Amino acid sequence: MKRNMLPVLILLIFACLTCQKEPVIRFGFDADFGENSRGLSIMLVDRTSRVVSLKGEIVVMEGQVLVELISPQGEVVFNSLLPAPENLYVNESFPAVPGNWKLRYQSMEGTGLITLHMNAYSQNLQK
Repeated sequence: MKRNMLPVLILLIFACLTCQKEPVIRFGFDADFGENSRGLSIMLVDRTSRVVSLKGEIVVMEGQVLVELISPQGEVVFNSLLPAPENLYVNESFPAVPGNWKLRYQSMEGTGLITLHMNAYSQNLQK
């Protein structure tokens, strides 16, 4: 009986392991921001990536906040200066260029919430 259980147990373990998905790696922010706070997130994009996406929401309750996405060449591909009260939903895609992409924000006497992430994909995204 024990001999018959071993192949079943091995098959069950193999089935469980093959069903696991790779973890999602997110670069960006899930945070409240206060007056004069700032943040920087850097994501390395390799040559296999075709698209860099920027998705999330920014809520400004007081003051203002500046948000920028910067390509490896130093080009600002996304830029938004949000005064209070403002909510911005972001769902943008950009051609991927290999190198370090930077997502940064700077609060200027502002308070609010930023939930904004960048990610790289090897396929084109559909909006």
